[in-house]
Amino acid sequence: GFIHFSDKKQVQGTLKKHYFNHENLILLKINALKLVNLVWEQASDGNMFPHLYSHLEIASVCDVYDLIMNEDGSHKLPSDY
Repeated sequence: GFIHFSDKKQVQGTLKKHYFNHENLILLKINALKLVNLVWEQASDGNMFPHLYSHLEIASVCDVYDLIMNEDGSHKLPSDY
């Protein structure tokens, strides 16, 4: 298995496609330079997404954000992420 990641520019699109109208989400900011076995792979839409093919070490987590869901089901991203 793997863990699907999104880079900073991809987060909003990932939230919209896979998590629209979902509550109680958290966003983890990860120091990707600390990760072993991170592989960028092409999705069906042509975009490249990082996938982690190992355990996520807690030490690589830089920040944790609670995501706020807007009334329309979208999510507000924190300004400092």
